[in-house]
Amino acid sequence: MAFATVTPKGQPRVSPLDTLFLHGRFTLSTDVTATRIAHLRANAHCSAVYMEADRIAVVANGLVEWITREHLDHDEIHAAWTATYKSDPYTWGDVVFFRIAPVSMWAYAFHPEEFPAS
Repeated sequence: MAFATVTPKGQPRVSPLDTLFLHGRFTLSTDVTATRIAHLRANAHCSAVYMEADRIAVVANGLVEWITREHLDHDEIHAAWTATYKSDPYTWGDVVFFRIAPVSMWAYAFHPEEFPAS
């Protein structure tokens, strides 16, 4: 996915980042020393887009929600990441989990019939 933050000067920054889409929200993880984490600690606004060429896109704009080990959803999120990547993310380094609490969110499909309503 493409994940966007802003610098302290208000300059946008976009970078690739792994994500899992859980319960209608993008959950993310990265090293606590990553520049994007410093940006988010200074300004919680962020945006993300998951896309597959022009076939599908899911976009979220909102605020970061930190998923600490004490967070009610931590264990479920940690288990999903561990199952998906077949290793415990906490063994990768000084990892932090977070998700986007969306203020706006939308999806696009070039052929929406490929995604029938359930």
